[in-house]
Amino acid sequence: MLKINPGICLERTQIRYMKNIIKHSIQILTGILFMVSGFFKVIDSQAFSSLISSYGFGLAGAVAPIISSAEIILGLCLILDIMPKTTAIIAVVMTSLFTIVFSYAFLFRGIEDCGCMGSFFKTSPYVSFFRNILIILGCMWIWRNLEDKDASSKNWKKWVVCLIGGASLCVSG
Repeated sequence: MLKINPGICLERTQIRYMKNIIKHSIQILTGILFMVSGFFKVIDSQAFSSLISSYGFGLAGAVAPIISSAEIILGLCLILDIMPKTTAIIAVVMTSLFTIVFSYAFLFRGIEDCGCMGSFFKTSPYVSFFRNILIILGCMWIWRNLEDKDASSKNWKKWVVCLIGGASLCVSG
């Protein structure tokens, strides 16, 4: 038995169980956020492409369909528990790059809409920065606390990711 507070004793297995629930909750919530974000960008891909073109980077508009599809794929991988450690690192890198690019656009071009949720939800730049920091911290926590499963995940999970990722790429452009 492990004493946490006087009068409250929990067995180690109960603590491990609660920790697992927290780990997977963060993983699923982050995955849902990526999926919703990617989905909204796919729905109005032209508006998203125009917005990121206005950031001032030449080929940014051309990679808009890839960005939205990558977000959907990352979200699915997190939700379906496909290589969560690797997926979390990729999500940290992507979110960090998005934050840097949006910081440039906000500070030097006066753009206040990051396009994070497509043209459906507009948030203030400060909310966008705060959300990105939370995503980065959550993904780093996932990376630190979860292990990648063996590479032979259930085949149906891989098929779901491939089909939905491919469909989103086709729909977005």
